[in-house]
Amino acid sequence: MKIHAALATLFLSTSATAAQLLVFAKDRAGEPLANVVASLKPLDGKPTPPLPANASASVSQKGFQFDPHVTIVQRGTSVRFPNLDKKDHHVKVLSGPTFFEFKIYTAKEPAAVVLDKLGKISLYCLLHSNMSGHIYVVDTPWYGKSDALGLVTLNDVPAGEYELTLDHPLVLAPMQVQPAQTMRVRVTDSKVSENINAKFDLVVKTQNNKYTP
Repeated sequence: MKIHAALATLFLSTSATAAQLLVFAKDRAGEPLANVVASLKPLDGKPTPPLPANASASVSQKGFQFDPHVTIVQRGTSVRFPNLDKKDHHVKVLSGPTFFEFKIYTAKEPAAVVLDKLGKISLYCLLHSNMSGHIYVVDTPWYGKSDALGLVTLNDVPAGEYELTLDHPLVLAPMQVQPAQTMRVRVTDSKVSENINAKFDLVVKTQNNKYTP
């Protein structure tokens, strides 16, 4: 499947205290686009809620893929890498702000990694060239990724000014380098409806229903 551009439409609906933001990500043909990463960063000096104690996440090797293919965590989260396959894997960081490597292993799970640096971490397996995965480390609790329907839901966003960032694993892939999309969003205490468009000039390749650069 070739996807040349992505269209993201943002709808805001608010209660008296907080908003729910729905991001609908679509390609140029109007088809839903999965694995678009959305995050909100306050611009008005508002402090973000602290990271929950013992925050953790898991990126498994399952069916000879990283599961989930795209993971988003808040900075300081501890991430596990269990192998659910019956074969060996060798997990290594291809690029990103934090480097780690887990040499050949199956049943014995390696120690979890605390991700305390912001940015995107790209993973691969030295034993299986078709395996790729991505971890986004953000400095906000308001984040999400689009599902198979192209929908991202960000809940409980307080009123204020925010920078919305929309990213995708392929924006820095060879031959189609493009920065993440950023835009200013104002959330108010009254009901609002706003449409925001963002294009991604990408040619997406799929392999076993997983995005691969």
